[in-house]
Amino acid sequence: SLPELFPTVEPGVLLDIARHAFDPYDLYKLDANYRAHVLEHASLTPLPASPLPFSSFPSAFAQHALGPREFIMRFYPSLSSLFAPLSTYFRILLAFTASSGSVDATHTLASATKEYLARLVSFSEEYHWSVVLPYHMAFHEKRLDEMRKGEFDGWAEVDLTLLVKFLEDEE
Repeated sequence: SLPELFPTVEPGVLLDIARHAFDPYDLYKLDANYRAHVLEHASLTPLPASPLPFSSFPSAFAQHALGPREFIMRFYPSLSSLFAPLSTYFRILLAFTASSGSVDATHTLASATKEYLARLVSFSEEYHWSVVLPYHMAFHEKRLDEMRKGEFDGWAEVDLTLLVKFLEDEE
């Protein structure tokens, strides 16, 4: 079962991922160790030694009046900081898809997410991170509707219109 495979992830988060209802801005929920580190190094109120419950974590940012984009830029200042929780997200998706018994869907998802991760690496080398991260968040949101329909190959695509939008926003 998913809770046995991912014991550090809250059951509600696993369910949201399985339903393709997981908000990309909630990726921090898959990376409990990183939360405290980022808050301490972002000159925000440090977290106590024991992790906050996920439901109260965003309130730590609300008191500093951060919007979603500022929150995510502080929380994920580089690709290396995003990579672990995003990889966990994809591993959970793969486990759920494999449990459906569809070898084709599992293979498509595995191949597409591998291509996507490679593309994120390439984008992070070519473009400023302040372009790549918002692109990822918007791209991820677009994939949710497709995945609800059982379509996983969208992760392998490049959304040039979306990329250009964020490149223009940066200028």
